[in-house]
Amino acid sequence: MTDSSLISVLSQGGKAAERGLAEVYQSYKSPVMKFLQNMGAEREESRDIFQDAVIALYENILNGKFRGESSLSSYLHGIARFSFLNRKKRSVLDIRVKEELEIPSITPDHLPQMVKEEQLHLLEGLFETLGKQCKETLTLSIFHHYDMKEIAERLSLSSEQIARNKKYRCLSRLRQLLEERGPLSTWLLK
Repeated sequence: MTDSSLISVLSQGGKAAERGLAEVYQSYKSPVMKFLQNMGAEREESRDIFQDAVIALYENILNGKFRGESSLSSYLHGIARFSFLNRKKRSVLDIRVKEELEIPSITPDHLPQMVKEEQLHLLEGLFETLGKQCKETLTLSIFHHYDMKEIAERLSLSSEQIARNKKYRCLSRLRQLLEERGPLSTWLLK
């Protein structure tokens, strides 16, 4: 069949279009698949792309998008080429995204460290909700190991006992915040 008669048959739709599509498959399947495989497509991939290209060709003929400025063979090769290149581009992007977002596999060995990190993150978040003086008191006591006398001096408190009471109230508040989060988080301060 010539290109013009094939286009005429395909544009009729129905049984005539089925015969036309069979002709397209018979005439162009091998050369288009070989062309795709020369570009680097696997056999199965080239078959899928060819089928997609035939569907696109048929839809373009029905919708009047194919204007006959090139032969059906060139048009079909062009559709197949662009389809393959788009697949390849998407594949490269998918690989990049997966590499960037790759989640490490979790083994039983990783779990304690992950739990510890999550707990520390929770504790840091709750610590930030405490008032300024509570944060200072607990930081000096827990992280810098200041005694109560030094804490009282640093915070301009009148006595060690007031510093001790302040630390107790701050720890109680932190413990309360943890308890509000649920039973699993309360063991952090034990």
